[in-house]
Amino acid sequence: MQEASPYRLNTRGVDARASELLYEKILWADEVWCTVYLSDGSMRLRAVGDVFVSSAPSQDMGRFAEAVALVESHGSVNLDGVSLRLFWRSLHALRPTDTIFVHLYDADGALIGQADGDSLNGLLPPSAWRPGHLIDDNRRFVTDGALSPGHYRITVGIYDRATGERYPAFDPSGKLVPDAEIEAGWIDVP
Repeated sequence: MQEASPYRLNTRGVDARASELLYEKILWADEVWCTVYLSDGSMRLRAVGDVFVSSAPSQDMGRFAEAVALVESHGSVNLDGVSLRLFWRSLHALRPTDTIFVHLYDADGALIGQADGDSLNGLLPPSAWRPGHLIDDNRRFVTDGALSPGHYRITVGIYDRATGERYPAFDPSGKLVPDAEIEAGWIDVP
């Protein structure tokens, strides 16, 4: 994604200070929007999320280790494809190499789409999240083409890019979830 952009912003490694500065701006703003450059040369603005101080505790959909809770998830199908809005609660600091995976499965369990990467369209790595804050993370799925009508399952998780190791996932009762991915919902494509 970074290579395709006319702008360069490294929010990891030696330039990770950019994440701290960006985080302050995100907290100040009402919402974060990104410019999407289309193949015909036109541009479109797309809301990618927000960050704010977490409100009163709620029943989470699950958590990853003791680091992150998935609070809420909303999937939708529109003319642009499949979108997903995730709400994460940061509980503890994450490693600089940690990121998010989001998978879309068909009714037979085959992986047919992904929306992997850092939050807010790649602008904010999970290592920049501050404990006690809620991250509103809007994503679009990349698929190999238009989806056939059907029922699709969405799962999410946190993993270390350097090792490929996934954070253990737990359901709301504290039970370990297989494959370290929490079900974020289902969508129907008409």
